[in-house]
Amino acid sequence: ARHANAMADLLREGLAETPGVRLPLPCEANEVFAILPRAGEAVLKAAGARYYQWGARGLAPEAAPGPDEVFVRLIPSFATKPEEIETVLKTARAA
Repeated sequence: ARHANAMADLLREGLAETPGVRLPLPCEANEVFAILPRAGEAVLKAAGARYYQWGARGLAPEAAPGPDEVFVRLIPSFATKPEEIETVLKTARAA
């Protein structure tokens, strides 16, 4: 669990520095909730990133995704490698 949480922290920190990405919820374990630009989300999926689109019902209206955004949940695991996080971040930044 410590490793999965550390990978989530690495992912959260990198996404927080990525233009166009918003983090509407705190990262309390190994789940990272992010609002991505729709175009960037398409690039991540095309590159093979696996994650879940998430419902925005629990978000405050001002934090909810806009029409050109997607709310996702990313979950690093005990087997996630730092290099995999870096690949996701590089892809997100390039999009």
